Amino acid sequence: MRLNPAGVMAEKWWYESENKFPTPALGAHVVMPNHFHGIVQIAGVDLRVDPETGEKTTGGHASGGYAGPPLLTIVQWFKTMTTNECVRGVKQLG
Repeated sequence: MRLNPAGVMAEKWWYESENKFPTPALGAHVVMPNHFHGIVQIAGVDLRVDPETGEKTTGGHASGGYAGPPLLTIVQWFKTMTTNECVRGVKQLG
């Protein structure tokens, strides 16, 4: 698919998020005609299940969990950046 200016802009912010949030790793992504899919790998989380209780625990960090920004923060930032640039583009270019 050839991306229109909005698709190019969304892809630009996807790659820019690596600079904003260096801890999570970005995986595959695809720009669809009216939405975006992307994989964010939260590195350093080791999910374990206790075989006796079935309880899930995380490891990989001294405090027992992931030390980077929450996924919600990453997604909110991406949505804010793309929305703001889209609004600016519509105002400037119609």
